[in-house]
Amino acid sequence: MTNDPSSRKIITSACVFVIAVTAAFHYLCVNRRYVAYFRVLLLGAVFALPSSALAQAAARLHYTAPAGCPAQAEFEAAVAARGGQFDSEPARDSAFDVSINAAVEGFRASLTVRSATGTSNPREVRAASCDAVADALAVVTAIALNPDAPADIWSEPRSDARPSAPPKITRPALRGGADLAPRVVHVDAGELRLDHALALEAFAGPVIGFVSGRASERLDITASRANFVSLPSGQSYLLGTIVRLRGSVLFNRTYRLGDFSSEVGGQEVGASLCFSPHYDTDGWVLLGCAEISAGLLALRTKDATGKVTQDKTQGFGALGLSIETSYNLAAHFQLGLRLGAQTLTSRTTAERPDGSELLRSSGVMASGMLGVGTHF
Repeated sequence: MTNDPSSRKIITSACVFVIAVTAAFHYLCVNRRYVAYFRVLLLGAVFALPSSALAQAAARLHYTAPAGCPAQAEFEAAVAARGGQFDSEPARDSAFDVSINAAVEGFRASLTVRSATGTSNPREVRAASCDAVADALAVVTAIALNPDAPADIWSEPRSDARPSAPPKITRPALRGGADLAPRVVHVDAGELRLDHALALEAFAGPVIGFVSGRASERLDITASRANFVSLPSGQSYLLGTIVRLRGSVLFNRTYRLGDFSSEVGGQEVGASLCFSPHYDTDGWVLLGCAEISAGLLALRTKDATGKVTQDKTQGFGALGLSIETSYNLAAHFQLGLRLGAQTLTSRTTAERPDGSELLRSSGVMASGMLGVGTHF
């Protein structure tokens, strides 16, 4: 032993170094309490290193998803299962933005990679469920993290998710009703879908009034279009009024009027604007319509001997109101009922040979019809 202070410092330092790696009780030159402190510091350093690495890896991933979707930790595990590591060498200088959003047809996810050289174009996948779209994007992310990996590591994702081929989209049912006053709707992030419902219908039934107090049979063929907007949540709203076009045939019918008979028939076309308080392509539809129409009416009058005394075609115009209800029984089949009233802008008449009036149409006509149709 030496009494030189510098020598004692060197010996103490050497003892501390040996203590850190061996058992303390062999070296009496160091207090055992200090040995315990060094052991705690050594263990803390060991555990701190991987935690710091994990924090840096997590900072490279910016993950957003709606409630109910896989959490960030689950997404990272799915990427790791396919060979992708956010702390790998290719990812050290990059940031990965992963975003999952609800869409009308299901869910949509995108991946954008940011680095010092620029920002990549978004890579998008779609699927019917959030789990499936997250699983598909995990494959895309793993490829971006490990582009040189063998192709067989990408075989892990579920069969219902394919990054390269979105699932077949089935249009949801359209439901809504027209609003009498403006309204504000809060919309989640995602896609708005502008859609429409088309309906083709055939109605048939009696019309009273073309000949005063008498009924005639009429066939109506109508086509209508209702416009909708669907939100990312799947809820849909009817936009504005419904446009409907009508073409009608008034079947020929002979009316006996004393010693004379008149055969009446014609055609009519019309256009309507309809208001719907309830419209459901999978259920019940209610319409209230205002219509303007015009047509031609043919009248042929004969006397008791069968001789034609008058043969003329007369034009007419009409304004009408109608109420229609229908129910969609199947994917493309519906049944309906229509009640309507029309007022003629000009009366139709038939005359005897002496000029006296034989018949005249009513000022107001009423109709009741049953119909079948299809919608798509």
